[in-house]
Amino acid sequence: MLITDVGSGVRKMNHMVFLNEKDVCSLLTPADAIAAAEETFLHIGLGDITVGDMALMYVDEAKMNNFHSMPAILHLSLIHI
Repeated sequence: MLITDVGSGVRKMNHMVFLNEKDVCSLLTPADAIAAAEETFLHIGLGDITVGDMALMYVDEAKMNNFHSMPAILHLSLIHI
């Protein structure tokens, strides 16, 4: 995804980048993914993250590839700037 700064701290997304399995594996180890998932579920359980309903969209007619999106609110105690 190409993100550009349009001033006053506002960023604009120009397009979406699709990653294949090889791309993801080059960026994230299984141990990293497990640690991130465990920490996320911990914070959901503690009430630090509020999760909405997941939406599923297929990106091809054969329905072999899909895109999941899930809204969430990260409460201020988790934001490190």
